[in-house]
Amino acid sequence: MGKYCKKCGILLSLNNTYSNDRQIYYYICRKCKNKQDYLYCKTPEGRRKRILAHIKRTKKYKEVVHSLLGNKCANPQCPILQEKMDPRCLQVDHVNGQGTQELRRKNSECYYKDLIKRIKEGSKDYQLLCVYCNWLKRYQNREVKDYELP
Repeated sequence: MGKYCKKCGILLSLNNTYSNDRQIYYYICRKCKNKQDYLYCKTPEGRRKRILAHIKRTKKYKEVVHSLLGNKCANPQCPILQEKMDPRCLQVDHVNGQGTQELRRKNSECYYKDLIKRIKEGSKDYQLLCVYCNWLKRYQNREVKDYELP
């Protein structure tokens, strides 16, 4: 008994079956798969769905990174009380600087996935700082070129 395309209902053969890189076969013919890919990539609705899915995945990875780094500002002299700290105000800081260069090389989703991997391997190059402490550190260490120390 043969397999049929779940979109158009034609009998599938090895020549017209779609398979991805993981060798998982979907019951969809190549013609229907190409149409599905076009609708997903080229139409405004498909683009919107793709962007929303990317944002959702990035937010999930960011929450994992924050939990691995302790969900609080790493600066012991932080003037903001930890109990009143909004998690949206926490930023991943590179202890030795150069974080913006690393971020520019990747999109946000890949950046956070790479951070999770590095932190789980035991890297001490990253810390979580509130916005205030992060910018203060950047200013004092002259990591921002536009500002001059008084």
